[in-house]
Amino acid sequence: LNFATRNYDYLREAIIMASFLSDNNDFKYIKIKIMKIKNKVVIITGVASGIGAETDYSLALKGAKIVLADLNVEMLNAVVNKINSVGGEALAIKTGVTQETDIINLMDKAVETYDGMHVVIPSAGIINDAFIVSPNKETGKVSQCMTTEQFMSVININLLGTFLTLREASIRMINNNWKGILFTISSINKEGQLGQLNYSSTKSSVALWPKIMVGEFHAKKVKNLRVVGIAPNIWKHLYYLT
Repeated sequence: LNFATRNYDYLREAIIMASFLSDNNDFKYIKIKIMKIKNKVVIITGVASGIGAETDYSLALKGAKIVLADLNVEMLNAVVNKINSVGGEALAIKTGVTQETDIINLMDKAVETYDGMHVVIPSAGIINDAFIVSPNKETGKVSQCMTTEQFMSVININLLGTFLTLREASIRMINNNWKGILFTISSINKEGQLGQLNYSSTKSSVALWPKIMVGEFHAKKVKNLRVVGIAPNIWKHLYYLT
């Protein structure tokens, strides 16, 4: 899935559409009856804002059981209350996506509570922009640069966090034969954006992961798991969907 938008309505529907496709062996046709979201267990990281915050509510309205992960406890509780207010079902777990023990706890709590997982959306991500070097206009000497902390903060959350989430989910889904779909959240900035050497590096990486992961699953004869990459852009309308 590649499309361009910052209109989260389109983004939510693309995720839902991909979820519909995950139980279908014939990708020539898209039919709404392909997969029922109702009662499916959906794990979403980074739900305090952005893609995660928009997606969880829409999937809850369709009857999914939502497992919410974020470090912001106040926002976690707010999202749970919003979902509960419309009759949805949600579980909030404080999680630091860069911490292996936190991700393991997230997955184990999801299984303990709902006895399964079917859709995994690692949407936790940040930006921390800076040019790699910035010479002073008057002196021509470098006066500022992207710090190691700036670079690694984005790498750790966007890349390591996604890796840990998908790895731990894959282990449990394969071992328990739970059919489902794994997402990577990329960006149009995977093509390269000034001031975002760190961010663009993470988004170009996760854009490749569906191809690699599916190839590895095939090589190891893993069935019933789909991997889909989504790359939002700044446009307001759907660009292309394949």
